[in-house]
Amino acid sequence: VAITIGLILVSLLYSNIASAITIRIDQPKVRLQVARGGEKSGTIAVENPSEVTAFVSVYVEDWLYSSTADGSKNFFPPGTTDLSCAKWITFGPAELQIPPFGKQAITYSVSCPSDADGAHYAVLFFETSLGETEDEQGVSVNVMGRLGSLFVVEPEGTVNRDAKLTNLSVNGKLSSDSEAKLSIQLNLENTGNVDFASEGTFYIMDDQGLIVARGELSPCYTLPGDKGTIYSNVSKASPSQIPAGEYDLIITIDIGGIPKVLEVKLNINPSGEVSYSGP
Repeated sequence: VAITIGLILVSLLYSNIASAITIRIDQPKVRLQVARGGEKSGTIAVENPSEVTAFVSVYVEDWLYSSTADGSKNFFPPGTTDLSCAKWITFGPAELQIPPFGKQAITYSVSCPSDADGAHYAVLFFETSLGETEDEQGVSVNVMGRLGSLFVVEPEGTVNRDAKLTNLSVNGKLSSDSEAKLSIQLNLENTGNVDFASEGTFYIMDDQGLIVARGELSPCYTLPGDKGTIYSNVSKASPSQIPAGEYDLIITIDIGGIPKVLEVKLNINPSGEVSYSGP
């Protein structure tokens, strides 16, 4: 999958750039399993689909999630975060001159320390000029843009995916009126030593095994030790009244291919209000 530098924000800020240059890379994410004390190499192709020669600088930084809700990231100098693998990565060349409609590749090598444990992270940035514009004072400004290839390095035999789910709350109303709405929320803590983006679903089932409501839960993007919140707001699909009584709420959270299932009892009163009490 090729990724192109996003120019939407730049275009909004600098709408008078004469001739913007774009680049693409063929590996927006590199996940490697490397033996302790071992090494793995590869290449990343950089493409220039524009009519102007692209001058590209390549450099490494660290990254962390800035939001567990949408997976947005913050970037830091190489080797400054606890789970950095920036110093494990060598690459070259660090400068590219790609002719119009041309393509070049960089070669990278990742050396995993013999005592490494759990996944580590870095990003290779590819930076180029998007063109020139003038600021409010009429001074010519060279606008730079960059895109990154995220690196996740997993030392073989050391990775553990796990999570702790706590503080489940269920509130709302399931009835035939327009105010019918159910809110589910719970906390997730990444207690393993590797990143994952959780995916979740739920359904409410009566004592006959019939599903009276279902929905999806929000994703949660975490690195080891991160904590986030999973939630869902759902209106009951069926317009008929749900009878008062006790129901089963079954929640399934997928953490990097490993399912975790919660099952609790809900009570629905004659007006459709939902109450939950439990661990």
